[in-house]
Amino acid sequence: MKLYQLTILRSKQEDEEEEMVLIPSVDNMELLRTYADVEGMSSIAIFFSVLFSMLGVFLLVVVGLVLYGHWSESRRKRFY
Repeated sequence: MKLYQLTILRSKQEDEEEEMVLIPSVDNMELLRTYADVEGMSSIAIFFSVLFSMLGVFLLVVVGLVLYGHWSESRRKRFY
């Protein structure tokens, strides 16, 4: 939040009474910056991410096929 950019409405009397307007500043702006020193994923992390993603997709396909098999089997037996 930059409070020094706010506009303040003052009367003429207040302007005459105030001799100097102080504008806030920061001496060490580098200390306030947050640096994103995020390193990329290592090759092992990428490998395991891909491996578990593929296993998850495979598991979803298997569960889908099993559910479809049960659904089609129950649909076929309905007319007997």
